Amino acid sequence: MRGFDEACERLDTDDGSTAITTTTITPVQFRRNMVTMNTIASPQILTPSKYAPDFSPRSFSLYLASIFQKMLSTSCNTILLLLQQTFYATRVLVVQTCYTVALVVTELWLRGSRMVKMGWRASEPLRQKLFFEFMVFVLGGGYGILLILLWPGWIVVGTFALGLWFIRG
Repeated sequence: MRGFDEACERLDTDDGSTAITTTTITPVQFRRNMVTMNTIASPQILTPSKYAPDFSPRSFSLYLASIFQKMLSTSCNTILLLLQQTFYATRVLVVQTCYTVALVVTELWLRGSRMVKMGWRASEPLRQKLFFEFMVFVLGGGYGILLILLWPGWIVVGTFALGLWFIRG
């Protein structure tokens, strides 16, 4: 295959400069040395004609396919590792959250019941005064007023009055 006869390689020299050398390789060597071909790229955007050999369209597509395959396998492994770590971290967080919620709910229940008891005890003098006033009202002549207000016949009278009001308008 023509086009595989030259490959570029980037070398760092002792004085800090970069030299580019050209070597002759075969297609078999090209496939074996794909790792070194992938290390040619620098952080800059590079064109294939500058640092890659002049391939035929078929071999260039194989070259790109192998690069993308390596990138995909590396990214898939990284993604799977990240997903696994995220799963474990999520499990730990869920367990800790359940434990914390159980503690908070228990504490709120205990404090709430304690507050209700304190409120009930604090309102006892007021309840005693209201009960006393109610009994004085009932026994002191207010019984007739309560009987009129709380008479069960008001249900029948009220229903009849409401019916007349709807009929007559």
